[in-house]
Amino acid sequence: MQIEITHSGESTIITLVGDIDSSSAPDIQDALSKQIHENASILLDMTGVTFLSSFGLRHLLLLKREVVDAKGQIVLVGLSDPVANVMEVTGFSSFFDIYETVEDGLAGLSDNQGAW
Repeated sequence: MQIEITHSGESTIITLVGDIDSSSAPDIQDALSKQIHENASILLDMTGVTFLSSFGLRHLLLLKREVVDAKGQIVLVGLSDPVANVMEVTGFSSFFDIYETVEDGLAGLSDNQGAW
C-alpha cells in the first residue's frame, strides 16, 4: 500500500494505491489519524485502490467517526467499480460523500465548509 499526503488550500488529500485489507488497513488508519484535527477537511483519493476487504471497510468507518468527532469532514473520490460495489452492497456508501474526481471532491468539501 502506498500512501501520499498532500494539501490543497485548507484540505488534506490522501492518495491511496493498492489493496485495503487486514495487512494495510491499520497502517492507513495510523497515517490518516495524524491528519485529523478540529474542522479537518480530508479527501481520500481511492483511484488507485484495487481491493477493499471487510477489514478495510471497518477501518474506513472508524476513520469517518474520528473525523466527525473532530467536527471535520471527509469525502471519498475515484472508487473503482469493484470497490464501489463492495461499498454499495454493504451499505457503507451511505456513510460517505463520494465523488468521481479529486476536483469534484474538493468542491464538495468547499461547499460544506462550516456546515458541521
